Amino acid sequence: MKRDYTLDGFRGLFLIVMTIDHLGISLSNYTLHNLGFVTAAEGFIFLSGLVAGLVFSSIKSKQDEAAMWQLASKRVAKIYLAHVSALALIILLAAHSDTLLQRWKATIPYFADSPIIAAPVQAFLLGLALLYQPAYLDILPLYCVFILLTPKLISWFVDGKTVRVFAVSIALWLAAQLGTLKLLVSALRTLLPIDLGFFDIFAWQLLFVAGVYAGVYRYSGTKFSIPRSYLIVTLFVATALCLLRHGVFGWSTLQTIEFLTAKDKLGFLRLLNFAALTLLVVSFYRQISKIISQGWLVSLGQHSLQVYTYQVIMVFIMGAFAEEIRNLPSDARLITTLACVLSLFIPAWLHKKYRELSDRLSVIDTSLQTTRP
Repeated sequence: MKRDYTLDGFRGLFLIVMTIDHLGISLSNYTLHNLGFVTAAEGFIFLSGLVAGLVFSSIKSKQDEAAMWQLASKRVAKIYLAHVSALALIILLAAHSDTLLQRWKATIPYFADSPIIAAPVQAFLLGLALLYQPAYLDILPLYCVFILLTPKLISWFVDGKTVRVFAVSIALWLAAQLGTLKLLVSALRTLLPIDLGFFDIFAWQLLFVAGVYAGVYRYSGTKFSIPRSYLIVTLFVATALCLLRHGVFGWSTLQTIEFLTAKDKLGFLRLLNFAALTLLVVSFYRQISKIISQGWLVSLGQHSLQVYTYQVIMVFIMGAFAEEIRNLPSDARLITTLACVLSLFIPAWLHKKYRELSDRLSVIDTSLQTTRP
């Protein structure tokens, strides 16, 4: 199947928006929840599921389920290595720099009472087991679990078990709304200082599962179209939720519906908002693709794991200087944000060159093997 560079472009765009949101220095007022109760994280998770659905569907159509598990294992190993490397670096920096440690306690969410401070060795060991996920280090562990589930999801969708899969997925999402995972974690914390991060996996798996189904559906070649009447309703819903988010209906209303818009549990209105925006994107996909499939965005999206890992470390480093940056003039803060965004191309470029070198070495090795007597 021909690669869709628009999907890479979207991933690149989401990486830039997430970086701006996490830095919170400048421009974040224009990127964080600017389209309603939706952030780049929702799009990134869904898109990751969609790409996984496309890739694994291709493998299943040509090979067997064992090949899917082999690919999933390799991918999870890369994601796990990236996560552990970032966690280890943060712990080492915290252990050897009191200045960084004190600054992180004041600027990084949930870091003031972090186990990294009290028991760094224990924190690292729990991190190896994905049972400790401090701020900004809680996305990659989600992917490890999601990718491991992907081969079975593909098989179930192909075998016509779509309704059952979504029934279980929605049930887990409902369990998240009731705080089931938090209750489990609270119970386990009597034994170990477990922290599964900000994102409730019971809730966010629904986006990934939906993305995988979208990938399988797209790979099948079935055309998807939205009737004009439905499109009007979708546009109305997206507009209404955007206005609600920006306080058109009053702040008291937002406080009343806070549980419906919660990001950690992927509240109902947040889910509805994302669904409406996704349908609008699908409806105008050809027009949007001309804008989003720019080479510089695509280059980021094609190396998303490396770029995201770098972004996490960069956000921690910049967080140590948050107070100084906030005291800068507005134009200096803007320049700082843009410089951080531009630096995302460094890991993308390095990984591209690494892959090119690996391919050349592979060709040379194959050539040497064929010429041996």
